[in-house]
Amino acid sequence: MKYSISANYTVKKTNYKMIFNGSSIYTDEQYSTLPNNAGVLAPESLLPDYSLVHLFVTYASPDDSFRITLIGKNLRDDEFAVTYSGDGFRYQIPRDADRHFGLAFSKRF
Repeated sequence: MKYSISANYTVKKTNYKMIFNGSSIYTDEQYSTLPNNAGVLAPESLLPDYSLVHLFVTYASPDDSFRITLIGKNLRDDEFAVTYSGDGFRYQIPRDADRHFGLAFSKRF
């Protein structure tokens, strides 16, 4: 099972607008069976559930020709793996498994 929920809120002023966006994504526990597995569901192949929380705050011009966005991903710092190799110790850990922040700029001409 996997579900997500998100919300947007925009505050418009004369010279700018602020856009707030938040999302939460939940992924239930799941078995990871890759082609090299013998088909036996070992306890190591059960990947635990995880939940991600992302927040974005954008400062934009009224016509959206210019934007600056502050990005915060995996704010709960929930560690997780997305696949298991079947050999007892190798897991694929994605970039989103660590809390991270960023800044995005955009300009339309």
